Amino acid sequence: MDFGCAECFGAETEDAGVVMPRCLQKAAVLRTLTLGWPTEVVHLRQCESCGQDYVVVYLEEINWEGSHDAEYDTLVPITRAEAASLADSRILRADIEDLSPRRWLYHERQVDRQSETYQWFKGAVTLPETR
Repeated sequence: MDFGCAECFGAETEDAGVVMPRCLQKAAVLRTLTLGWPTEVVHLRQCESCGQDYVVVYLEEINWEGSHDAEYDTLVPITRAEAASLADSRILRADIEDLSPRRWLYHERQVDRQSETYQWFKGAVTLPETR
């Protein structure tokens, strides 16, 4: 299953650290929901060029020491039917992790802000556990 266009999701061979920020810039937020904690935010987004829908999950792990918390972003392309289903319900982690296997992007920014990781994944979507 192919998702997105060169303007948003790009090719698997592209650097994930280039694709994810470009996709987030190109895809407008349609709806914002939470998974529970205020630091677990779900954005339903859509590419302004091709209309591809995405679910973007932002998780922040609060450490209560200093002001730099670990942050995690997961960007998953979704079908129009999946977008409608997610928009019409209270989203649970399982709703996102139960999406059919596909190519998706992951970004992690550690507490020290010195290390950032962008990665492509293929298969089941897994969200990091936060406190």
